[in-house]
Amino acid sequence: IDKAKALEEKYASKSSFSVEEELNRMKSELEK
Repeated sequence: IDKAKALEEKYASKSSFSVEEELNRMKSELEK
């Protein structure tokens, strides 16, 4: 159970991080 939970949190933080990265990319594109 703990392993699954750790994996869930890992992927959750990973996905939210990539989403944030995408937003930053879009912002820089708009600023050009």
